[in-house]
Amino acid sequence: MSKRNGKYTVPRKTCVLVLTGDYEGAEARCRLDVGMGTYLTFQRLADSEDATQLEEACRRFGDEVLTEWNLKEDSGEEIPATADGFMSMPPALCLAMVKAWSEAMTGLPAPLGEGSPSSAGDSQEPTTTKAKAL
Repeated sequence: MSKRNGKYTVPRKTCVLVLTGDYEGAEARCRLDVGMGTYLTFQRLADSEDATQLEEACRRFGDEVLTEWNLKEDSGEEIPATADGFMSMPPALCLAMVKAWSEAMTGLPAPLGEGSPSSAGDSQEPTTTKAKAL
């Protein structure tokens, strides 16, 4: 390996999911450049109906994709942007986030109606994806 160029820093890209409909105002920042293991796991689990596999996918989303969000309980307590926090959310909200993230990852519209992703491109600025709550 050439020492001429030094070490290369891999850029980390994110997107901001901006939810609409029943979840208007909810936002979540997610990684777009997940590791290959996480990517392959999501590919394997994408169409699964097995509850154990769906739980694994949701937990991995919370721990490996989700970086922050603005969600809080009725009491005002912030909900952590983790697997446990993600698992405590209503299924419709979780599905809206996963579909919007998938749309942002692939650059193809998910079947959510309005809203399509902005390309992540080479920009270090996060992209914004709109998701319609189910």
